[in-house]
Amino acid sequence: MAKVQVITLQGSTFYPLGEYTRIGRQPTNEIQLLDRIVSKEHAVIFQKGSKFHIRDLGSLNGTYIRNDRIGEKSLQHLDTIMMGSTRIIFYEDDAPGEKPPEVKVGDEAAESYIHKRLDASAPDKFVSEGEIPDVAALRRDYEKLRVGYEIQKGIGAEMDMDLLLNKILNEAFTHLNADRGAILLMDPDNILRPSVVKTRHADESEEIRLSSAIINTVLSEKIGVISSDAMMDARFKASKSIMMEGIRSSMAVPIMRAGEILGMMYLDSKLVTGAFTEKDLQIFSVIAAQTATFLTNILMAKKLEQEAITREKFSRLLSPNLVEQLVSGKLAVQKGGRKTTVTVLFADIRGFTPLTEATPPQQVVDLLNDYFERMVEIIFASEGTLDKFIGDEIMAVWGAPVEQPLHALQAVQTAWQMQRELDAMNNERIAAGKFPVKVGIGLCSGEVIAGYMGSTKKMEYTIIGDTVNTAARLCANAAGMQILIPESTFQLVQDYVTAPRQKPLKVKGKAEALQVYSVENVEEDITMSRQSPRY
Repeated sequence: MAKVQVITLQGSTFYPLGEYTRIGRQPTNEIQLLDRIVSKEHAVIFQKGSKFHIRDLGSLNGTYIRNDRIGEKSLQHLDTIMMGSTRIIFYEDDAPGEKPPEVKVGDEAAESYIHKRLDASAPDKFVSEGEIPDVAALRRDYEKLRVGYEIQKGIGAEMDMDLLLNKILNEAFTHLNADRGAILLMDPDNILRPSVVKTRHADESEEIRLSSAIINTVLSEKIGVISSDAMMDARFKASKSIMMEGIRSSMAVPIMRAGEILGMMYLDSKLVTGAFTEKDLQIFSVIAAQTATFLTNILMAKKLEQEAITREKFSRLLSPNLVEQLVSGKLAVQKGGRKTTVTVLFADIRGFTPLTEATPPQQVVDLLNDYFERMVEIIFASEGTLDKFIGDEIMAVWGAPVEQPLHALQAVQTAWQMQRELDAMNNERIAAGKFPVKVGIGLCSGEVIAGYMGSTKKMEYTIIGDTVNTAARLCANAAGMQILIPESTFQLVQDYVTAPRQKPLKVKGKAEALQVYSVENVEEDITMSRQSPRY
């Protein structure tokens, strides 16, 4: 079955190909790439007859194969496609001889006696010149430095996880006499998973059966181990997987950073008894220590990239404080659409259209920029979410995408503070000889559906539902400098506001008139952690 391997800073993932597979930044694509250089709908891979083709969908930064920008091109087995910083490898099928051997872990028990051991932190320890006991120690330290330098030079600043691990295993084969090797990394569930497998001989494709005896020894004691003759070694005499494979020599070392196990490296030789020496184990441990550093750098880069994506995605919606909490993991945003209870606010400048007709365009723009700047600052200060601007209208919400138990109180407080700030803004405008502006505000509390919505061309986070519609209708009916709330919001905030009951209001979309209240005062010194019993 045809498939592609997508390689990013976050790792590598395989995707099967259907007749039509879209690739791009939008989540509606069959393959979504979180790469800012990739267009929302970047390219498509489709089947034409027995062949697969790729077509660029007019992307800004282009689609490349072998450094050539393509419009449409037939794909060949192992073609490498570049989209931004993302690399995609096309596979026609799992061709015989091209699939690396699998790694399977045995579940056999083993004795705890250690034939040879090496402290995993030893490669990082170098004594001062005056403390060197003999020439042999000097040679050992020199070899550690030499191998570390050669690995750094050979790998450089590689940030692609798959390429990095392959390069590291190649370096291990360069410095050590191994026939097969594997790098296994801990997954998020703290389970050891094979990431890269390599054989010295292309025709050697049988699976590598890695003994749990070796794994348990390396990981539990955080040491490197060597078996000069696995079939005779007392530690592994009960390990059937070693006996079945007939491995004469094997080495395994932990990949460890600051005491944390990131994974394990493994080498074996089936041809030579005693192929590995204690010196080899020291060199292998140096390689593992370098690997830990490289992995830490990639994981940190991945974290920073994810944080940048999160900031970019939410900085226009949420206050800086909430954005930082999302980035740090203190707050979580549920993915996908969901039902949630919120309070929605609409604020609209009264008589704005006639004002624009009699006002120079630059003055209109300056007015809106000043107004929006002040209002958004107040919304963010109360941890509200700016949903959108609709002309001169502002839509904001409390309770999504981050849940807020006091959403109604926060929203009503914000509306009150917006009107107070508008008074100050109008005083400044009148003093400057400019006309004042008046804003009507409507709020409503209730259940909505929240999530990313839109077309394949444009999607944005928003909320929909009767609660949103009701808030908009109340805003349309509010007089200048008036704040209208329905019964659902009043019941949540009545202990903190002065809001006389108004005449029932008939609004579009409602069979019965709404009972509404006009907010005339809000307690100013309310601690937001003080929770009303009505919430």
